[in-house]
Amino acid sequence: MDLQILTQPELKPEAGCTLLHDSLHCTEDELLATMQQAMPAPATLVLWRRQDIVWGTWDGQSATLADGSAITPRLVQELRLFDASAELHLTRCGSGFLGRHVRDLPDGAPDAQTRPWDRIDLLARLWGQEVQKKTCPRGFVYLEDSERNIHMTIPCASSGAGDYGLCTRNYVGTACEATGQAGYVDFRFLAIVPMAKSALDELKGGHPHGN
Repeated sequence: MDLQILTQPELKPEAGCTLLHDSLHCTEDELLATMQQAMPAPATLVLWRRQDIVWGTWDGQSATLADGSAITPRLVQELRLFDASAELHLTRCGSGFLGRHVRDLPDGAPDAQTRPWDRIDLLARLWGQEVQKKTCPRGFVYLEDSERNIHMTIPCASSGAGDYGLCTRNYVGTACEATGQAGYVDFRFLAIVPMAKSALDELKGGHPHGN
């Protein structure tokens, strides 16, 4: 991603309740079932593999990767499976995976299973600009940065915007109980959006976060 961070003119945290299942563990053989259980609805997927990073789409049961390959668990080092309301984040630990599943809930009093975190959404521009390419899969956009000689194919509807960004949600909590100092305690991916409009505002308007 580009170092440029785009935010709303006034950066204000939004209150919300979050259900966090941490310390998730699964083996390589259990990876697909873990993904299906955590995210039964369509979502966006990114895999860090031994040889590369690849984006994909998820239909609740299986993935479609940008390069046409299948998920090979032994090659996966890290993954994020996310939509506007939740994310599954797993990283390799030996022959298996460790991670967490976080889900934002509608307004309501927190209970023993939820955490009342404030949230701040940010938008960071992805490297490269949209280039029309016949080999680009349907439902994906090909980005190319000729100066850096890098490219990637992202799961997003083509908008002609040229630039695209990654929305992230940052959770604010008390980093130090002794001092009461607040800070980011976790973050997750939210969506990939075109940068032509006020994409972050549009994302919030189209996907209520219960705030």
